[in-house]
Parts: sequence; C-alpha cells; structure tokens
Amino acid sequence: IASVDCTADGSNNVTLSWNNPLSYDQIEIFRDGTLISTIGPGGDTFLDEDLDPGTYSYEVIPFPAGSTVGLPAATCELVVGFGRLLGEVAHNGTSPGGADVIESTNQLIVADSSGLTAWFYQKDLTPLSTSIPGPYSSAQSLAGIAVDVDDNLAWLTESGDLRITDLSGTETAAFALALDPGAVLSGLTWSPQMEGWLTVNLAEGLILKINTDGSLEEVPAALPTGMSAATFFGGIASRAGSTNVYDLAFGALNSGGVTRLDRFVGNTPVGLGFDLTPSVNSGDIHGLAATPNGPFNFPVTYVVGRDSGTITMLSGDLSGTGSDFVRGDAVPDGSLNLLDATEMLLELFQLQDSVCTDSLDANDDGAFNIADPLFLLDYLFSGGTPISDPSGVCGEDPTVDNLTCQEFPGC
Repeated sequence: IASVDCTADGSNNVTLSWNNPLSYDQIEIFRDGTLISTIGPGGDTFLDEDLDPGTYSYEVIPFPAGSTVGLPAATCELVVGFGRLLGEVAHNGTSPGGADVIESTNQLIVADSSGLTAWFYQKDLTPLSTSIPGPYSSAQSLAGIAVDVDDNLAWLTESGDLRITDLSGTETAAFALALDPGAVLSGLTWSPQMEGWLTVNLAEGLILKINTDGSLEEVPAALPTGMSAATFFGGIASRAGSTNVYDLAFGALNSGGVTRLDRFVGNTPVGLGFDLTPSVNSGDIHGLAATPNGPFNFPVTYVVGRDSGTITMLSGDLSGTGSDFVRGDAVPDGSLNLLDATEMLLELFQLQDSVCTDSLDANDDGAFNIADPLFLLDYLFSGGTPISDPSGVCGEDPTVDNLTCQEFPGC
C-alpha cells in the first residue's frame, strides 16, 4: 500500500482509506503503535470512532496471501477535535505575512510579508479578486496586521513602524514605536479588553501592548518557559466582553520551526491546544487569525505559512475539550448563591484571570462580562431565567464558544 488517507470529522471520528494493489489475507491497523483492528481480504477503509481530541498516528500494514510477515506500513498523522484540518488555499500574493478577520464583511485579509499588498478571501478560503495597497513605499519585514472594532487596519513591521489605514488602504495614522535597541516584533492582534494592539518583542520574549497613541506598555505575561521566542505570537482569540484570551503559536527551542498552538488566559496556559505540524505544511508560521463565526457554524483558526505560501483553516471548536464545570458556580462549592456573584465582580474589576471562564458565563452568551453577575442575581432573587447546562452538576459546555475551562474543582 503506497499511501493511506486519513480524515477527521466533527464528531471526532477518523476515516482511513487506501488502495490495495495486491490481494491481501489481512490488514492490520495501528493507532499510536497499538493494534486496534485486523481487517480481512479486500478491506480498503476503516472507521475509528469517538476519539478524544488530540494528535494521532496511524499505520496500515498489509499481509500478502500466504505470508505471515507484513509489508512496510503506510502511515498518516492528523489532529482530531480542536485544531483539525478544514481546508487550505494558496495565497493570492507573494510570500504571505500577517492575517486577520474582518467580521463586518465576513472576510479574511492576508498581507504579503513585504507589507506592500493585502488580499481578501471569504471565510471559507475562497479567494476574492480584490486587494488593497499597503502603506509602505518599499518592501518591509511585516510583523503582522490587525483589524480593530472600528475596522481600522493596523500594519506593523518587525522594527516597529506602525501604520493605520482604512479597509481601502488609505493611511490615517503612523507611529514610530519607541522600542529598545535590538527589538524584533512578531505578530499583531487587537485586544478589545485592553483597547490596544498586542505584539511580542522576540528579543526579550515580552508581550507588548501598543496603545492607540503609539505608546507602549509591557503586559505581565511573558512567553512560556521552554518556548522559542524566535517563532511567532498571535493573539487570535481576544474576544469582546471576555477576559484576555489569546492563542500562541510556538516551536520548541530545538524544533527549528513553529509546531504548536496553545490557548492562554492572561499569562496562564489553559491546557487547550493542538499540534500544527500534521495539518500545516509550514514551519514558518507568519500569520494567525480567528473567527468565532466560521463558515461551518463554529469557530475556526487561520494559519498562514510564509514558506509554503498557503493559508490553512483549522477547527477552533472547543466542544469536548478542557474540564467539565458547573455554570455560575464562581466559588466552586457546589451551590449558587451571592458569593458567586461577588466573585464574578471581583474577577471583572480586579482583572483577575480565571482558569475556568466557562463557569463564569452565567447567561451562556459566550462571553464573561457585567451581564453575568447581574443574570445570576436576577435568577437567585427575582425568579429570572434558569441557568443553562451544565447547571447543578458537572458537565461540558453544550454551547460552542471561545471560553475555556482548564480546571474546575470537584469536576
């Protein structure tokens, strides 16, 4: 068997398929080195059902008629669940750079890494015959682009040349960032919670906030220990109304390329992430973007590979990932009361980062904000709308959103 195709669906099932050039007595199927099935003569497909989210390797080993020794294995590797491959397309321009989603027009915008042009796509990666000029008069090394809530498009170079344009490419503002000597910037995202842009100074491994007047602040969330600073940062999940949630793509110090994406709340990894290497044929990730409203009615992540010249769409659906929790139980003591509403207010106004923002989403709208403690108080003392599942007992969130739960005591 020359090759085997493996695909994952939205129910965490994997289908293997292959062509049989010879007649075989049997075919053995291995997952991560463990034999999971033996198929009789003529079999050319296999369904592996109801897997946990994660990365899996498969081997298909055929045994010719009358032989007790299998032929060399045909192999494949893929991500199941959060991060599974949904599609890819070649970039319209040259050497793609930063990317972001324009929610007002339901489009993806991807810039050339030179910063001279940006190209538009539908959310399903269908290329559009439209582009806009960049704000620079000569080729740059682009760190990233980001669209804010008012559809202002920020362009940032690795050396700190920040330009703001509208969505037609007309420049409206420019800033020379006051960076430390030797600073190299990578990635750009708009954070609604912080009302500014986030990027990373690779030279120092620090996340920086860029204010709308061009001034800088260090964000107290350093790159995780053991991650390579010389890779890429992307704040792709900073959602309006929730805490400061972002995704970070990185490579291990000895990997030589970007290999993984993990989700963080503030400076804390929430234990949710996925490997990039099985799905993204690139070690030079140079753009990340995300939308909670993907083309298949669940969140998706876009990964831009500069060396491969491709844009890959991956599932951002968190269903079945993370810890179970009890909705509204902010003080995880097994009951809903005034203490929970008080804790929610403390989380909001003291800017604490919860390891289970899902549990704080009392009204189940996919965000954590002032409406949640008010909703809980209305339910507790005025007979308001009941709390949505999981309510009263531990369970997973049946609603697809961008909130996460790393850990919930008692579940």
